[in-house]
Amino acid sequence: MRITHSNNHNFIVRYMPGIALRDLLSHPQPTTAPGCDFIAASEQKVGQRKKESDSGIMPIGSKRPSIVMEVGGPESLTQLKIDAQLWLEHMPEVQLVILVLTDPLAAAHSNLPAITIQSWRGFPHPNRHPSGQAQTRVTRMVWQKDWTQHVSPLYLSLTDIFRGQVPQEYGQHDRVQLDTATWRGTILRG
Repeated sequence: MRITHSNNHNFIVRYMPGIALRDLLSHPQPTTAPGCDFIAASEQKVGQRKKESDSGIMPIGSKRPSIVMEVGGPESLTQLKIDAQLWLEHMPEVQLVILVLTDPLAAAHSNLPAITIQSWRGFPHPNRHPSGQAQTRVTRMVWQKDWTQHVSPLYLSLTDIFRGQVPQEYGQHDRVQLDTATWRGTILRG
């Protein structure tokens, strides 16, 4: 749990996924996924500021995550999008940002919170600088699903996790399927 302050509310208590990404892997022993560490609340320098992810995945030997997860409520959707932009535009090691938005007040069914999952990715800037100097990436949402009633499949590309250097232990596999039903159940119980 994280307690924060906002302009609209005195205090906000947010569900923090901690090592949620690790728990979503459908391996029998998710803590032994070869070649990567699952991180919780990792503070990183992003541009001129410091930013703390709610959860993420980092290749072993790296000091920066390759996949970041941010979690928030309805009043923080704009901030979550800004967070995705910060991660992707100012930290080239980050390949993917997953946003988890829950809104207990907006659901059509009063007994279920609205759950929206979004994936954001950074793309090369379309206009190269004349000097050839690297420019910040352009951030775009590439996937969005409403999980209020049902989950949909979600996977993480091994190329994203390992930034193109996938360990041999994964063989011909190109992705890790997440256990989205368990994830949705955890959010509903939270």
